[in-house]
Amino acid sequence: MEWYKKEIVRMIDGIEDSKFLEFLYRFIVRTLQNRGIWEEQTVEERYRKDILNLVNGIQSEKFLKFLRNLICSFKKEWGY
Repeated sequence: MEWYKKEIVRMIDGIEDSKFLEFLYRFIVRTLQNRGIWEEQTVEERYRKDILNLVNGIQSEKFLKFLRNLICSFKKEWGY
């Protein structure tokens, strides 16, 4: 599970597109809210920092694997 967290952090550090960071942030928060794990925060907060904090708090290896694959897919599609 730690490998997925480190890999996601590495991949997110390289993202410069604010819309992609916003998408990831909202996706992770919405998913965690649906599971009752996360309380909503303001959109004005820095997405990258929040995403990294969220990733470090995720305890599900299955979700980390899914998230890593999702980021890889979007990075390829968006030319990163």
